[in-house]
Amino acid sequence: MLNRMRADFQLTIITLFGVFTVLGLLPFAVYRFLIGEFFIGLIDAVLLLGIAAAVAYAWHSGDTRRPGLFMVVIDTAGAMTSATILGEVGRDWMYVALLSNFFL
Repeated sequence: MLNRMRADFQLTIITLFGVFTVLGLLPFAVYRFLIGEFFIGLIDAVLLLGIAAAVAYAWHSGDTRRPGLFMVVIDTAGAMTSATILGEVGRDWMYVALLSNFFL
């Protein structure tokens, strides 16, 4: 696994982005379900599943272009949805989305 990541920089970026996104967003999704914000929790869960699926596809197929583009789209859509639904608190995620999209 480490050898493959050393050999393919783009796969490394996609993998690290996916792992850190899942680790960072999963607590928010769980918290939102626990406090009864099911719609926002569902959006977080869909984002998590989409990003995990993109990472799995990149590892399975070796293709990094399509999963990277998919992750940019889902990242941007999630940040826009968060900003729309949560208001000012959700707008803070726009910076994170733009920064991660640059690396992807």
